[in-house]
Amino acid sequence: MELGSVLDGEFASLLVAGGSASIAIASLIWAMRVTDGARGGVDAWKKRARELEDKVSWADAIFGAHPGVVLIWEDITADGDGDWGAPRIYGSPLALASLLRFSDAAVAASPAVRILQGLSVFDAIDATGSATRLSPALTRLRREGSAFSLKISTPDGIYVEVDGRTAGARAVAWIMDASVRGVEEGAAGGRIGVGGHEVIARDPAAFLEMWNGAPFMAWRINGALKLEWANPEYLNALEAKSLDQALARNLQLDQGAVELARKAIETGEAVEETRSVVVRGGELRTFRLRVSPVAGGAAGMAIDVTEQEASRDQIARQQRAHDETLNFLAEGIAVFDAQKRLVFHNLAFERMWNLDAGFLQDRPRTRRGSII
Repeated sequence: MELGSVLDGEFASLLVAGGSASIAIASLIWAMRVTDGARGGVDAWKKRARELEDKVSWADAIFGAHPGVVLIWEDITADGDGDWGAPRIYGSPLALASLLRFSDAAVAASPAVRILQGLSVFDAIDATGSATRLSPALTRLRREGSAFSLKISTPDGIYVEVDGRTAGARAVAWIMDASVRGVEEGAAGGRIGVGGHEVIARDPAAFLEMWNGAPFMAWRINGALKLEWANPEYLNALEAKSLDQALARNLQLDQGAVELARKAIETGEAVEETRSVVVRGGELRTFRLRVSPVAGGAAGMAIDVTEQEASRDQIARQQRAHDETLNFLAEGIAVFDAQKRLVFHNLAFERMWNLDAGFLQDRPRTRRGSII
């Protein structure tokens, strides 16, 4: 009986020990399997990372081989012309350096935006041969996804080609300096105003003398809104002793003229305005200003229309006095133009026919003696 009890106790001990060993072995096997799975996952991610690095290196090599730069906007939005956004720039150092030389008029710190600001002040032609500018084309690309291709001409005869496309939700611009890829200056097609440029190139002094002899103010500013040239009428109006003094002091007609130039450069279109300006001796004169975008900046003209505006005001005053006189008459008076449309009536006419004042203000027509 005692021997059986001992054997039962030893068997129980062996059973417990065997069970513990089995659990330990099972745990070890499970841990090894989990570890192998984790190691397999790490290896898979390492492989994926190597593949992505290879793709990035491949893309860098492609961009580096391109003779220009590529700008990429992550979203297709633009507040308006002159809103350059924050594009990412890709390309070789040579291509970047070649395009940054056009950024003298730029004010931004970002190289990509400096390139865009610098190129936006030059004339360009689109794929149809029509004159255009870079800024509005980029705005349409980012806002509407409208693709474009244009060629920009600099005053030095260098051509820069820009192509804008969309890629998914991104806007992409390919910018290339033609001289970098070995295109000869004279071989670039589609020159802007070649005939006119050749005439000026043959005798630039005569062209300058023509503007110096103009009986109105004329001037030119660069893309940074700094005065570059002005004719004697401009210098005299602003009491400048010489052109060098005017350039050194950056003498502008007034702040309004500067804003007109900014608008012309940003929109690529000529702008006009008639307003009063204080000129030589503190005299207030009225000028009709026109500022047009040109290669490298903007050119302005100001024609004195003080007498014409004074005459127009005098005629308007006389017309008002005449109308007031007719309004005091007891007889009804109505005046119609050649198209039989009412252009004037006095109060007696309105009361005589009991007509609504608002109806008469719409300048109704007359037909067979009746107003319709």
